[in-house]
Amino acid sequence: MRIGIFTDTYTPDINGVVSSVVTLERGLQAAGHEVYIVTGQKNSLHAHWEGNVLRLPGLEIKKLYGYTLSTPYHFEVKRIIESLHLDVIHVQQEFTVGIFGRILAHTLHIPVVYTYHTLYEDYTHYVNFFDLESVEKISKKAVYSISRMLCNSVSGIIAPSEKTREKLVGYGVKKPIYVIPTGLDLDSFRHENVAEAKRQEIRERYGLDDSTRVIIYLGRIAAEKSIDKVISGVRYIQTSNCKVMIVGGGPSLDDLKKQAEKEGVSDRVIFTGAVPPEEVPAYYQISEAFVSASTSETQGMTFIEALASGLPLFACPDEVLEDLIEETVSGFYFTSPQELAGKVDAYLAMEDAKRAAMKQEAIARSAHYDMHTFAHNVEVVYRNVIDEYREDYEVTKIRILDDVVKVTLENDAQKEPLRLYMTMEDYFSFKITLHRYLDAGYVQSLQIQQDVIKATRSAIRRLAAKDYTCQEMRRYLIQNKELNREQADKIVDDLQERGFLNDERYASEKTQYYASLGYGREKILRTLRKKGIDSETIEQALTDLQDDQEEVRAQAMAQRLKLTVKNRSRRMKQQLIASKLIAQGYSPEIARRAASQLDLDDEDEDSALEQTMAKAQRLYAAKHSGARLQQKILEYCIRKGFSADAVRRKLEEQELKNDE
Repeated sequence: MRIGIFTDTYTPDINGVVSSVVTLERGLQAAGHEVYIVTGQKNSLHAHWEGNVLRLPGLEIKKLYGYTLSTPYHFEVKRIIESLHLDVIHVQQEFTVGIFGRILAHTLHIPVVYTYHTLYEDYTHYVNFFDLESVEKISKKAVYSISRMLCNSVSGIIAPSEKTREKLVGYGVKKPIYVIPTGLDLDSFRHENVAEAKRQEIRERYGLDDSTRVIIYLGRIAAEKSIDKVISGVRYIQTSNCKVMIVGGGPSLDDLKKQAEKEGVSDRVIFTGAVPPEEVPAYYQISEAFVSASTSETQGMTFIEALASGLPLFACPDEVLEDLIEETVSGFYFTSPQELAGKVDAYLAMEDAKRAAMKQEAIARSAHYDMHTFAHNVEVVYRNVIDEYREDYEVTKIRILDDVVKVTLENDAQKEPLRLYMTMEDYFSFKITLHRYLDAGYVQSLQIQQDVIKATRSAIRRLAAKDYTCQEMRRYLIQNKELNREQADKIVDDLQERGFLNDERYASEKTQYYASLGYGREKILRTLRKKGIDSETIEQALTDLQDDQEEVRAQAMAQRLKLTVKNRSRRMKQQLIASKLIAQGYSPEIARRAASQLDLDDEDEDSALEQTMAKAQRLYAAKHSGARLQQKILEYCIRKGFSADAVRRKLEEQELKNDE
């Protein structure tokens, strides 16, 4: 393969990204691939080649660890890159050279792999000068948004650790994420490969005699590395001939020197400043252990270098170290300066055999990070994204709808165009434009989302015509759109966020509506509960109904019900109306009171009895006559609530009329 690695920092810079890039370059070259490094050149005005390294014009930014930043586009370099016929572009960082690599990949239609080296949410202190909570919150939100955008615009992401992968998933990254620990050229850190003369030279340089026990920190000297905790621990170390060596340069160097003076440990802490890369293995080799209090690492390359050098580790608990440190076997965990000092003293006081065993275990644990294994794993990622990129789709049409975007996609493998919906968030996040290419993996993820997006649109249309509760909408989505519970819940949550669904609003409005129909409190409660509204929300809505109005509504309903209970005695009418009011949700007390206050005069009672007797006469006259018929009429009327005496009087009146 022909591989272009775009990185803002490269040799002679010293940091974890440079180490990762150099290791990958060597591993890929050893596997027979053509590798081109594209990077910046300090204070240079023209692009030029140094072997396989193309250096772009750039400017050194001292406050950014001395990194070189270039302009994000170079017209002359575009033609050079195009002539290389790259199969894949691997972007290592997020700044100018990385931006240039992304632009070229889009222009030349080349797949992009992106390694997410740095958890920037741990670096927000560089912009939050006054440690303000509001600034911190905004800064972290910006990190999440930018990281999501950068990752979702490439074909594949390499995360150095599971910790990093989990962070990216939490940010909302949807592209494939491959967890590949960064490899090292482990052989260069072996004791036998470091010249004794070089080790001795370094010891003499800093006045270290053979009895001095050195604990080393090596890396950037910056606030996120928490080196201040290590320096604070020095004054608690009881081993008199122990010194801590801080190797590296960075923005916090002067502050840490002042801290050492203030805490009275300047004679026990050695600050070397930046050192040549070729001397780094020798610095490890003059030490007995490695210490770092940083919890901002995505992997921690210096931890692995130290292990490969045979150094046990002292570190604060962190996910990325779970496979590296086993307490008292390959290192020690600490959470405070005092605990660090205690464990350093305990380690230095160990028998030689026990310390030697820990050193061998350290070397064994570094073996997983071999350069060739690393290069092979990255090569597999390259091949995956290249294969998928060949199946990419071109955006040939875009139609903006009310709440989604409909895109038409085409590729050579498909006879018919593919028409898909995507959310507005994805549309803007992925910067979809006409004739842009979308990788097959992303298109597949869009296809998976179609049922949810279409169901969401259908739900919004229904909500425009009729109110739904969350439970009713969830049931509709599951039963009518054949979604699973998780999908339905996701849509309901989205509709709630956007204000389309609101159970509190629904309960309040329907309570007033049901009350206007004459429903009592209990029926309103039962009705809303059946619709999935929780009891607390219903009770809150019912507080808007005043108690005295409940009585008025019951009386009005009783008047309407009066027309529905004919041919009954006054007592029976009152009982039936009261029962119906109770069924409508009114309390028994209010229902009985409303029924008893109805105007049911005697003429109505007498007329109702005559009509009831006439109906009984029609029912039984065909089968009975005489006294038996009168008995049947009497029983029927009693069942309708009339008194036996009243019925007998009416029967006697009818007999007298018949006799005349």
